[in-house]
Amino acid sequence: MSACFGSGAMTNTIEDIEVANCILIIGSNTFEQHPLIARRIMKAKDKGAKIIVIDPRKTITAKNSDIYLQITPGTNVALINAMIHVIIKEGLIDEEFIKNRTEGFEQLKEIIKRYTPEYASKICGVDKGLIIESAKIYGSAERASIVYCMGVTQFTHGVDAVKALCNLAMITGNIGKEGTGVNPLRGQNNVQGACDMGALPNVFPGYQKVEDSYKLFEEYWKTDLNPNSGLTIPEMIDESGKNIKFLYIMGENPMISDPDVRHVEKALKSLDFLVVQDIFLTETAELADVVLPAACWAEKEGTFTNTERRVQLIRKAINPPGDALEDWIIIKKLAEKLDLEYWVEVGDDPFYLEGRKKEDRGIEFPDVPKYEMRLWLPHIKDERKGVAVTSANVHGTHFVEGFRIKDYKGRKVWTGCTGYGITRWVVGYLAQYGFDFDDWHPIIKKKIKNLPEVPQLITWPKKDE
Repeated sequence: MSACFGSGAMTNTIEDIEVANCILIIGSNTFEQHPLIARRIMKAKDKGAKIIVIDPRKTITAKNSDIYLQITPGTNVALINAMIHVIIKEGLIDEEFIKNRTEGFEQLKEIIKRYTPEYASKICGVDKGLIIESAKIYGSAERASIVYCMGVTQFTHGVDAVKALCNLAMITGNIGKEGTGVNPLRGQNNVQGACDMGALPNVFPGYQKVEDSYKLFEEYWKTDLNPNSGLTIPEMIDESGKNIKFLYIMGENPMISDPDVRHVEKALKSLDFLVVQDIFLTETAELADVVLPAACWAEKEGTFTNTERRVQLIRKAINPPGDALEDWIIIKKLAEKLDLEYWVEVGDDPFYLEGRKKEDRGIEFPDVPKYEMRLWLPHIKDERKGVAVTSANVHGTHFVEGFRIKDYKGRKVWTGCTGYGITRWVVGYLAQYGFDFDDWHPIIKKKIKNLPEVPQLITWPKKDE
């Protein structure tokens, strides 16, 4: 989304979903994983909105849809490109929006020619008639909203699939107005807040790219900074014991969350020094040289930023047990032990955003009364016009006037990828312990039958326990 729009978060509010005429849900079991958002979807459906669900598994979300496309796992890009093909062919594009608000349409149009419904049908395992019908419904809707989750992003080509969804929204003009947009649903609470604060390898707080902004932050933080982007988690694991000798893991349990546990274990054991900061003695913490006990969410002050970027102030309910401390206090004490100047006291100022330019970016604690929630997205100045291009209107709909990239035009990016994969270990365990696979894609069910016996690495309860 950042490559297309300049910002990677919901373009619209949760409330906006309720006024959509069409809602395209892909890679998300919204009714189970995001039930409050599912209520908005059902309210929209009650008002006449058409619900299209794309998912390999016939989830409860799929069962509540008007059109369900049981796609072959990993073929999202081909299906989305086929929908774009149909929309262009049927003349359902928003020419005015494309002309004034985007660039690269002619290149996209040329590339998309080969993604006919017939071609995509062979790749995706979905009837071409369903592809055509879905594209026409989405393209004809006055207000169409796209909702997706980790069923799109957790692939090697996940970025391409998101770009394809952005292309779909842009060619139909479904950006910058209520009931439209491209809306990722976050997989865990406060992921959005962490990203806003710069917990990513390639940006500083406020999504300012490292290569472009390190000089600004050197001046602001009064220290020398590396001008190059950092490493992702898989890259850090790969480099552990090689170029990385010391690793500080905070609130993460890669011994469970990463796909290749044996690789992670070998990498972590090869480090000279491993520190883990967490609220439990996790599987990763058991490998650590030092474990720093942290406070849980109810034991600290701060904020949670939800999937629509609503900043929610959290007050401490109870004190942390024993020696546990709030994360920022642990980091502050560590900095003091290293004779480093700690640059901000955040105990009384949980809204403080380091990455803001003081005159036009960010929010601060005094702006927000106690217990009030605030929707926030940085905005940028349009130097050409001398006015601010706001990221959200009064309803919280982003990109009303322009995208958060230099010329304020959305980027159409060609994406192409096919193929699929399966996490055999997880499925193997589920199969052994009686999990119901009736609603799964036929290819997955076929693979399950052919899986070898899975070693008993973990003691799992029986189905009736």
